[in-house]
Amino acid sequence: MGRGWIVAILAVIAVVVGGVVLLVFPDHGEPIDVSASQIDRIQAYPYPEGSQGPAFARVPGEGEIPLQTVISSLPIPLPPPTGCPDQVVLRITLVDGTRIEYGHCDYPEDMKALNEAMQTAWRTT
Repeated sequence: MGRGWIVAILAVIAVVVGGVVLLVFPDHGEPIDVSASQIDRIQAYPYPEGSQGPAFARVPGEGEIPLQTVISSLPIPLPPPTGCPDQVVLRITLVDGTRIEYGHCDYPEDMKALNEAMQTAWRTT
């Protein structure tokens, strides 16, 4: 086997191993440095099904809960968004309209306190 074939085989192995590593240990990027004043709305979505809870909004409308009831549980900086965009379970909308979405398949541990605060607020309103 020639030297070119060996290099080609090693390159294929490197690509395959690299792909497996990315699947097992996904890198979603850096934390998102925002302040609480930049958060406009937090909305949770049931996965895979169920009834959707109320939104938490800076200026709550009918059926919404004031954002300040849960904002202290939001980790700052925000963890990087997770994969699986077709399975969104939490969406944070900034005042400029930017959406930061967290999926069911790789939900950040840092967001669990926020999730608990939202559940408590839903039950008490």
